[in-house]
Amino acid sequence: MKYMDQGTVIRTVLLFIALINQIFGVGTIALDEGQVVTIVDGVYLLGSTLFTVVTAIIAWFKNNYITERGGQQRKALQAQGLLKKDSKIRTHSTQQKHMKTTVNKLP
Repeated sequence: MKYMDQGTVIRTVLLFIALINQIFGVGTIALDEGQVVTIVDGVYLLGSTLFTVVTAIIAWFKNNYITERGGQQRKALQAQGLLKKDSKIRTHSTQQKHMKTTVNKLP
């Protein structure tokens, strides 16, 4: 036991609990087909929603320079010329200038 870390001990105990439950535990759970379909639909909906939310948050946060440290990283990358030209930092005033020049170019 002294060579096992905490995770190994926890996994081993849970494995023994699962094996004991499998051997001596309750047989089957009485469910009709409608209940099974409802449970499966609910689990699918919950899993799908969680996956979408987590993926959206990660995709939004990843390399979007959200934090103050991210802003510093962007400035450092720009100073080294490592950012694409379309990834310039635009403040509100530069966005307005860009919009005005774009509108002026329209026929």
